[in-house]
Amino acid sequence: MKTWSRRDKRLVALVLALGLVLRLVPALTLPPPPIGGDAVVYEAVAWNLANGRGYTMDEAPPHRPNLFRPPSYPFFIASVYALAGRQPKAVWIAQGILDAITCTLVFAMARRLFASRPLALASLALAACLLPSQVYARYLIPDTFAAFLLALLAWLWLQGKRKGPKHGLALGLVSGVLAYARLEFLLFPVAIGAWLWIEKRQWRFPVWLAVGWLAVVVPWTVRNAWSAGAWTPAARGNVGAALWVGTWGEEGRLWTEEMRGGAMTYVLPPEAYDSPGEGRRARAAVHAFRKFVCEDPDAKFEGRNPGAVLRDMALERIRRNPLKWLRLRFKEAPLLWRPPFANWGDWVANPFALNAFFGWTFFALTVGCIALAWRDPKYHPLWVPVVYYALAHFPFHTEFRYGATMYPLVMLLSVGFFHELRERRAPAWAYALTGRKNRAKA
Repeated sequence: MKTWSRRDKRLVALVLALGLVLRLVPALTLPPPPIGGDAVVYEAVAWNLANGRGYTMDEAPPHRPNLFRPPSYPFFIASVYALAGRQPKAVWIAQGILDAITCTLVFAMARRLFASRPLALASLALAACLLPSQVYARYLIPDTFAAFLLALLAWLWLQGKRKGPKHGLALGLVSGVLAYARLEFLLFPVAIGAWLWIEKRQWRFPVWLAVGWLAVVVPWTVRNAWSAGAWTPAARGNVGAALWVGTWGEEGRLWTEEMRGGAMTYVLPPEAYDSPGEGRRARAAVHAFRKFVCEDPDAKFEGRNPGAVLRDMALERIRRNPLKWLRLRFKEAPLLWRPPFANWGDWVANPFALNAFFGWTFFALTVGCIALAWRDPKYHPLWVPVVYYALAHFPFHTEFRYGATMYPLVMLLSVGFFHELRERRAPAWAYALTGRKNRAKA
């Protein structure tokens, strides 16, 4: 790509400034959203970290260690609280700035991927003006933070494939931090290393990546063993609860959500269970799990962690009727691709229809780009994380906001589809759709 003119640079700066304004103005002017659900745990742990009380929800002794929530996002909030005090608005401002940096990373990757100013600018404009990103910057949830980390990971992978060990180490460190913001990415370095080995028989880059990843994972694993006697790199109970809820599916699910002590409780009527005994045991396990999350990190059910009990119950339900479970998961999986425009219901005339339209459009464009250019190494840092995340998240409960982590990469893949239609890799039928001749070299 030729050097950008001063006029082009001013246009880029203007779009970036617009993206920053769209994120900061709501945070500074709109009424603060309620702190509930997962945000209660994140906020309480962060405040204790900022005051030197450790990774705990207890503001008074004995400060029992919290093992439920992974640590990356609470440490991010704690760093803001250490500078600004217990001001959630300061976190929203920091997240708005962080999301603007994500837009910058999207533009940097677009310049490297597409030899086209219009497509690079289109990628930046999509990232800057995407409504869900503006929504999530105003909540104490890890989606904005995780989206930044995933964009940074993709950018480092794109750079590091030609620059060697130090970028492999940086990629491993970012992978570890991302894993503790979104546990689905805990084993992602294994996927990257295996892919690079299959692709070019590279071994030095994956080794340095593993070193960086272990530098993050090992200390937290040792902390869990030292403070709670649990040799686990992940949060306790989180996976089991998400798997349990995922066995009920999104459509036709017979449960209601209640906010009790900051935890989401899934209360099912008796007819939802296969037997009265299962219903009684499930309700007792959920009650113990709620107590474990919000009140007592030492709470047990049947002598075990309540999350482990819910995990075993979920696996038993899957074993009894695997086809039903697969149908439920396939029905819920598209939520990962639908931007939650329903949150802006007062601004959009028909939010649910618009939601579905944009979700399926992004999905189709992403799949189209992968189908046209899956062998092209420059696209691997984009589509490998997206496919990995979609597959890793498939067995678990899905909400609209969970897809926000991969929105920056999905935006780039969607633009990449149109780029590939212009290049030599597109088949004849694709050029027929756009009225272009196939310029592929024989």
